[in-house]
Amino acid sequence: MSDKDPVLEIFFKEYDKLKSEQAQRIGFRDNLLYVTLGLFATIISFAVSNASNYYALLVVPWACLILGWTYLVNDEKISAIGRYIRLTLVERVKEKTGYTDLESLFGWEIAHRSDPLRMRRVLRRSFMLTWQRGANL
Repeated sequence: MSDKDPVLEIFFKEYDKLKSEQAQRIGFRDNLLYVTLGLFATIISFAVSNASNYYALLVVPWACLILGWTYLVNDEKISAIGRYIRLTLVERVKEKTGYTDLESLFGWEIAHRSDPLRMRRVLRRSFMLTWQRGANL
């Protein structure tokens, strides 16, 4: 018989899968920036290539809306995975093991949330997204 607890093994496999999904979503989210820039360049080059194509610029706000919404939804899922790991999975592992030191259980999941500049970056991103949407109206 194995000395490993099968429930803990399940928790660790769940953690691995969640981190894998989170990494994929982060990669997708980061690539959305390049897709957005490429789409804008395509629309602008099409619009300025011929005087009758200036109406193509009316597509830019719709592209911002769709790609921005996709970015925000994906970012919410990334945050939800992190929140689940920090608040639920850590507690389950803590209950199962009886280990109370949260800093050493999934330490990075907790440590990077205590960054003193985190709120400033969140506010800056919110301002930039709001400004970008306002500029497109």
